[in-house]
Amino acid sequence: MMKKPKLRKYLYEEEIVSLLQAVKTTRHSLRNTALLLLLYIHAYRTTEICNLKWDDIDLKRNKIVVKRTKGGVDFTHDISITEKILLEKFYREKKFDSPFVFVTDKGYSFTRQGIYSIVTRLNKISGIDVWVHTHMLRHSKGFNLRRMGKNLEDIRDYMGHKHIATTEIYTRMVDNAFTNINEGSIFI
Repeated sequence: MMKKPKLRKYLYEEEIVSLLQAVKTTRHSLRNTALLLLLYIHAYRTTEICNLKWDDIDLKRNKIVVKRTKGGVDFTHDISITEKILLEKFYREKKFDSPFVFVTDKGYSFTRQGIYSIVTRLNKISGIDVWVHTHMLRHSKGFNLRRMGKNLEDIRDYMGHKHIATTEIYTRMVDNAFTNINEGSIFI
């Protein structure tokens, strides 16, 4: 009998690395690496990554315009050197003259189901004992920002949340929030 994967809303950074290692075994490793990195680093929703266009990326200034859905707030994020190198190579090797960054083998922009399929396949290859889905990568970014001690207002802006109440989920997710809280207590 197959073991049920753990249900969790986020991944730790080492699990993200495992997914990226799994990408190396896929036919479209360059595309899939860019897809995973952008989903995680910029906390994209699946629809947002499907709608990402090359015009939203400024490789000269190392910026990416993250256009949010669901009434979210658009924001411009910095692009790291690693992302820049990857995106430049991905752009040079693209086979279709499409305005969309992520396209199928036939040149059409990816659907949400296509993106889900890629992430599900990578989850199986990686062997991570957690059921990974695309939105989990977004939650992982918020979770890891909170673990790093970032304040909720900055996380809200980065994630594109309209209301701070939406961002507060990351406070509840952080598993080390109560570490050593009882240290020095006479009741221990």
